Amino acid sequence: MDAINLSYKNFITDRLLLEESMQKSAEKILEANRKLKEESLRQKDIIDKMKRLYSLNLFDGDLQNEIEDEDLFYVFEKLAELINWQREATLKLQKNEANLTGLIENTNESIWSIDSNYNILTLNSVFQKSFHQLNGHLLQVGECILSYLDAAWLDEWKNYYDKTLSGSRFTIEKVFHLNKENRFYEFNFSPIVTGNKVTGAAIFTRDITARKYFEKEILEAKDTAIAATRAKSEFLAMMSHEIRTPLNGIIGVTGLLNETELSGEQKEYIDIIHLSGDSLLTIINDILDFSKIESGKLELEEAPFDLRSVIEEAFDLLAHKALEKNMDILYFIDPGVPAGIVGDITRLRQIIVNLVNNAIKFTDYGEVFVSVSQLNVEDEIHELQFAVKDTGIGIPDDKKARLFNAFSQVDSSTTRKFGGTGLGLAICRRLVQLMNGKIWVESKLGEGSTFFFTLKVPVSDAAPRVYVKGKLTELVNKKILLVDDNPTNIRILEHQCKQWGMIPQSAQSPKDALQLIRSEYKFDLALIDMVMPEMTGLELGTEIRKYLDIKNLPAIMLTSATLSGEAERHVAQLFNATLSKPIKQNQLFDVVTSILANRTPSTGTLIEKKNIKLSENYPLRILLAEDNNINRKLALSMFEKIGYAADAVGNGLEAVDAFEHKQYDLVFMDVQMPEMDGFEATKNIHKTKTKTQPVIIAMTANAMPGDREKCINEGMDDYISKPILLKDIKEIILKWGRVIVEKRKNAKMQNEEPLIIDPKAIANIRELDDDDDSVVNTMIDMFYEDTPSHIAKIKKAVLEKNFEDLSFFAHGLKGICLNLGAKPLGEVCLALEIKGRTKDDSGLTGATQKMEELYKKTCDELCKYKVL
Repeated sequence: MDAINLSYKNFITDRLLLEESMQKSAEKILEANRKLKEESLRQKDIIDKMKRLYSLNLFDGDLQNEIEDEDLFYVFEKLAELINWQREATLKLQKNEANLTGLIENTNESIWSIDSNYNILTLNSVFQKSFHQLNGHLLQVGECILSYLDAAWLDEWKNYYDKTLSGSRFTIEKVFHLNKENRFYEFNFSPIVTGNKVTGAAIFTRDITARKYFEKEILEAKDTAIAATRAKSEFLAMMSHEIRTPLNGIIGVTGLLNETELSGEQKEYIDIIHLSGDSLLTIINDILDFSKIESGKLELEEAPFDLRSVIEEAFDLLAHKALEKNMDILYFIDPGVPAGIVGDITRLRQIIVNLVNNAIKFTDYGEVFVSVSQLNVEDEIHELQFAVKDTGIGIPDDKKARLFNAFSQVDSSTTRKFGGTGLGLAICRRLVQLMNGKIWVESKLGEGSTFFFTLKVPVSDAAPRVYVKGKLTELVNKKILLVDDNPTNIRILEHQCKQWGMIPQSAQSPKDALQLIRSEYKFDLALIDMVMPEMTGLELGTEIRKYLDIKNLPAIMLTSATLSGEAERHVAQLFNATLSKPIKQNQLFDVVTSILANRTPSTGTLIEKKNIKLSENYPLRILLAEDNNINRKLALSMFEKIGYAADAVGNGLEAVDAFEHKQYDLVFMDVQMPEMDGFEATKNIHKTKTKTQPVIIAMTANAMPGDREKCINEGMDDYISKPILLKDIKEIILKWGRVIVEKRKNAKMQNEEPLIIDPKAIANIRELDDDDDSVVNTMIDMFYEDTPSHIAKIKKAVLEKNFEDLSFFAHGLKGICLNLGAKPLGEVCLALEIKGRTKDDSGLTGATQKMEELYKKTCDELCKYKVL
C-alpha cells in the first residue's frame, strides 16, 4: 500500500512536473514562434526592398513579375546580375567621361557649361586661362560665372546666357585685346536639354582671327580684281570705239561702192576690202562677247520666238560661204519639237551661226546638216538637243579636250590655214551653260564632226505655222517628184511633203527621174535640183519637156547659184518657179501651193517682186547727229539709198536746236560728241514741250557690257553699235517705223468717230484660214443668229433689275462683239456687265438705248464684210 501510495505520489509529482514542463515549453515555443514571425517579416521586407531596387534599375516593367515568390536565392542572383551590370556601366561611364575630359582639355577652343543658376558645370583649361586673362580670376567648377564678370560685360553676357537657357541656339562674334593684339572669337551658344526641360547652357568658343584676316585679304583681292576688270572694260570700250569708228567708214563706203557700176577688177578689190573689214569686225565682236561673258555681265533675254526662223536666219547669213564651196546646208526639226520657245533668240542664233560657220570652214565637200530633237519634258521645261553635223576633216581624239578653251584651236596649222581667234567655241560653251545646257563634240579624223548642244527652255503659246503641218486641199494626195543627188535633202523634202499630205516619189539621179516620168505614174509637180552629176537640172528639164508639156507637169528649180541672164531665160522656159538654197519651208510651201492652186506665189526668184522703198511705207522725218564727217556723209548716203532725205547736225547742242525748230519722228544720235554728248542732248529733247516725242536711237562705237542698258536708262529708245550698216538702219526703221505710223493713226482716230468694226480684226480672222472668207462669213452669220436673244435678255434683265442675268448676258455679248472687232458695242456691253456685277442701277436706261443703237449700226456694218 505504501508502495502504491508512493508510486501514486511519484505519478502526481511527475504529472505536475510534466504539466509545468509543458507549460514552460509552450511559452518558449510561442516566444520562439513570435521571434520567427518577426524574422520572417524582416526578411520579407528586405526581399521587397530588393525587388523594388531591382525593378527600378532594370528599366523594364515586365521583369518585375519574375520575382513574385520569396526565393531569397533567386533575388540575390538577380541582384548580383544587376550589380555586375552597374559596375560595367560605371566603368564605361568613367571611360567616356575620361575621353570627354581629355577631348575638352586637348582642344584649342574654350569650352564651358553652366546650370540654370549660372554655376559652372564644366570648363577646360583654355577657357580658365582666357577668363583669367580678361577678368583676373581662375574660375572653378561650381562657381557662379556672373560673380566674376567685369561690370562692363555683365548685362551683355547675362542676356546671352538667359537667351540660351530659354532654348535658343545662336552664334556671335567678339573682339578681345589679348597679348597686345586684337583677337577675333566666335561664340556658339547651345541649350542643354534633359527630358523636355532646359537645364543648362553649353558654350563653345573658336579663335577666328586668321579667318578674319584671310577674309580681309579676299575682299581686298576682290576689290583689286574689280578695279582690274573695270580698267579692262574701259580699255576694251576705248579700243572698240577707236577701231569701230574708221571701220564704220570702210565697211559702209565699200557697201555703197558695191551698188555702183564697177568693172570686174574693181568689184574684186572692193570685195576684198569689205571682206577684210568684216573679218576685223568679227574678231572685235568675238573679243567683246567673250569679255562680257567672262565679266558676268551678259544677260539673256526671255522672249517667245519661232525656232525654225532662227535656223533659217542663221543659214541666210552663211549661204554665200556654202555656195563658194558648192555644198548644201540643210536642217531638220523633229515633229515633236515645239514650234515656239521662250529664250534669247539672238544668242541662240549666234551659237548656230558659229557652229555652222565652223562646219563650212572645215568642210571641203559634202554637206552641213543641222537637226533639232526633244530629249525630255519636266515641269513644262523642254530639253532640246541641237546637232550640227559636217563631212569635213574631223578632229583627232587627243585634241577634242582643248576645243572649247579660249584662244585655242586644234593646232597651229589650223590657225594658219583657216584663221580665226579661237574664241568662237569658247563663247558657244559659255552661252550654252548660261542657257542651262551642255555642249560636246563627236568626231573621227577624216570622217567629219558632229557638235551637240542642249537647251532647257519653256514653250511659247504659238501654234505651229500652216507651212509646218498644214494640210490644204490643194496639196492632199498630190503626187510630187523629188530629184536631188543629196540623200539628206531628199529625206527632208520627203518628210515635209508627207506632213502636207502629199505623196512624194524620189530620184537621186536625173536618169532615175526620167525613168519615173516615162512610166505610167502620173505626177502633179516636180522639184528638181540644179547641180547634179552627169546631168544638170536644166538639162533634165529639157529632157522632161520632150515628153511632157510644162502645163502637164509643173516644175520648180532648186538652186544654190545665182543664174546668169541666159540661164535665167532658159529656166523660165522650162520651170514654173525657182527657189534658192537653203530652202525656207514657208517659201517652198507658198510656191508649191500657189502652183497647184493656179495662183501667183509671193516668193520664188522668177516671180516679179515690187521694190517698195521704206520711205513710202513709213514716211518719217529723220535727224542724224554725228560729229565725224565721214560717218555723217556715209549715214546720209544710206538714208538716201532707202528714200529718206535726213537732216544732219554735228553735235548734241545742234541736235537740240534743230528739234526746237522742226519736229522729227526719228533721231539717230551719236553718243560721244563735242560741246554736248548724246545723253545730254536726249534729256534736253525730252524736256521740250511737243505733242509727240521722237524715237531716239543711240549710235556708239562702244559695245561693252552695260552700254545698251546705259543708253536706255538715259532716255534713248534703242541702240545700234558701229560700224553702222545699211541693214541695221533698215531694221531700226522697220521696227520703229511701224510704231510711229501707228501712233499717228491713233492720234488721228482720237479726233474721229471710232470705227464700228475694226478691219484688222476681220483681217486676222481671214489669216486663220489662209485668207479664205468662209470663216469670216460663218462668224458673221453666227453673230446675226445668236445676238438678238442676248439683246432681248439684257433688256429684260434691266427692266426686272436682275443684276445677275444682266452681268451674265452682257459678258457673253461682249465676247462675241470683240471677236469680230465690234469694239464700240463691246465697250457698252462691258459697262452693262460692270453695272450688273456691282448692282448699280444708275444710267441703265441710257446704256441700254446706246447698246440698241450701236447694235443696229454693227449689224449694218458687218454686211459690208460678208463675201457672197
